[in-house]
Amino acid sequence: MAYLSHLNAEDIKSVEIQETGSAESDAEDRGGVINIVLEKTPTGLSTLFKTSYEYRKKSYGRYLGATSLRYGTNPWSLYGNLNDSRDKNRSDFQSVTDLYGSNALQKSTGFNRIEDKALSLKGGLVFSPNSRCEIGAEFYFDDADKADQGLSELNIYNPDWETAVQNSTTTEDTVKTQYLTANYSFKRDASGTGLRFIGDVGSYAFDRDNGLNTAYTLGAGVIPTPVTARMRGRTTIRHSSISITRSITTSNFLWGLRTVMSNETID
Repeated sequence: MAYLSHLNAEDIKSVEIQETGSAESDAEDRGGVINIVLEKTPTGLSTLFKTSYEYRKKSYGRYLGATSLRYGTNPWSLYGNLNDSRDKNRSDFQSVTDLYGSNALQKSTGFNRIEDKALSLKGGLVFSPNSRCEIGAEFYFDDADKADQGLSELNIYNPDWETAVQNSTTTEDTVKTQYLTANYSFKRDASGTGLRFIGDVGSYAFDRDNGLNTAYTLGAGVIPTPVTARMRGRTTIRHSSISITRSITTSNFLWGLRTVMSNETID
């Protein structure tokens, strides 16, 4: 997918859609195949830069930036992609309710502030020494952080006493993803008979930290009673897989070997 993001429209000659997998596809392609035919192998150096900013109010807004780089020279093709995003937003609320028949007034105020940060990096290379052989490798790294902070306060007044409840919440999420994959394909003849190897290794880590602080006040001048809670969880998944597929078009025969190893840790 990272390689496709660097292609320009003029580089594409046609797009072919096959509703069933071809003989050179493995069993996982049974849903169909999309074949992108290029005008020619992209050569030379090309770069693309995209950015945008959405202003909401002072100190709050959303920024998106992306940079891609591609270099092609027969038989090599190299590509890279860097994406960065920042999103900061805040919402405030306030409501006042007159409790009918009780001489009491209920007032609710608060805010919610969210800040998202994400950085991703992709890169890879494709080596095609001839029309039958292709070697490729790709890496991917993603680092995302999300912080959510909220404060709400509820006050109930009547002529004799005052009741107040204040809630303060914080949530911090951190996600890190990284993987490395390599592939090799060899076509023995023009009919599609050949061999394909795919191997990848990667990890995914999710870390969440929740905090809650609640304070109750009954009556004017009474010291608030705080209630504090904190929860933290972490999930880590590491995996590796190897897939070897042999296809023989003349007899419409396909066989292969696939092994997957994964390790999951939850705290």
